[in-house]
Amino acid sequence: MLVHGVGSLTRQILFAAASWCLVCVGSMGVAHADAHHDAAAAYKDHDYKKAAELWKVAAKEGNLEAQMNLGTMYVAGQGVRRDPAEGARWYRRAAERGHSGAQNSLGELYFNGIGVKQSDTEAVRWYRMAAEQGDPAGQINLGAMFVEGRGVERNDAEAARLFQLAADQGLARAEYNLALMYQEGRGVEKNDAKKLELLDRAARQGHLRAQDQLVRLYGTGEGVPSDPTEALAWYQAAAEAGNVVAQAMLGSRYQKGEGVAQDYSKAIEWYLPAAERGVKLALLGLTDLYLLPHGPGEAYDTIESLKWLMLASLRGADPEPIIGVYYSEGKQLTVAQFQEAIRRAQAYAEEHWQTVELLMRPIPAK
Repeated sequence: MLVHGVGSLTRQILFAAASWCLVCVGSMGVAHADAHHDAAAAYKDHDYKKAAELWKVAAKEGNLEAQMNLGTMYVAGQGVRRDPAEGARWYRRAAERGHSGAQNSLGELYFNGIGVKQSDTEAVRWYRMAAEQGDPAGQINLGAMFVEGRGVERNDAEAARLFQLAADQGLARAEYNLALMYQEGRGVEKNDAKKLELLDRAARQGHLRAQDQLVRLYGTGEGVPSDPTEALAWYQAAAEAGNVVAQAMLGSRYQKGEGVAQDYSKAIEWYLPAAERGVKLALLGLTDLYLLPHGPGEAYDTIESLKWLMLASLRGADPEPIIGVYYSEGKQLTVAQFQEAIRRAQAYAEEHWQTVELLMRPIPAK
């Protein structure tokens, strides 16, 4: 069993995160386009009030993208007083004119009962409209409704079909969900090879659950050669091919000297590309390498270790036990050290994790 401690497969299935982000300008009038571009630029500069004002101008003139983004601003409370009901109204205006992102987002509001009365039936209706236009978030959300039997009759085959459509567009959550379907043989024939392929694809995109499951999978040897030499060769080949989990596992082996000569430099070499994709194992490994006097050059760097720990905590690691080790080793952590570690961590995240940074806070995924 690949998944541990999560519950039934139905509870493991993920809904897509809200598709609330700045959208590209499509075909629109020049004035609308200028306002929309200016609003997007203001948002990128974190001037949310100006962005909201500009999107409001364009939205009132009928710009669908502006209506969608203005709805998001009201739901998130950015640049305007938070008013999910007003956000829902703007979503609806764009959704009724065929904007697939707004259709999906309106469905999410109905699913969560935010700004509107909770209704699985309405959520399905809007998800379906988005899905039929090829919107991958709408497809995964509608598929999840079929898995759970919410607002529709449960239908695993239809769920798998929708997850496949979204996965074909590269949506990591869809790849993860489809992997679960292949794992359990629900809606598709059970297929461990397809499961591994899909988990790998999702993990490469930084999907945390896929990464965690692959770490457990490779750590126990399930689905990989049981012979240590063959397993190491598999890790090496997979790591060189860009498998981020294999990179982290290979880094761990070099750090611990498992099946290879202990080599901290090689450990860092393999941890770093995995860390850039947010793999928790790699982030914790780098934390440890700089924590004690067994790191590069037999020296340690408390601030650098703290930086990696902070980044690991953003990916779900519990920092408290490691903080305890700092103090047990007699290290006196100062406010200045923490501030510098925070600065380094923030700079790193902005540089390397741009593709996973949420521009707006979404409704929590199921």
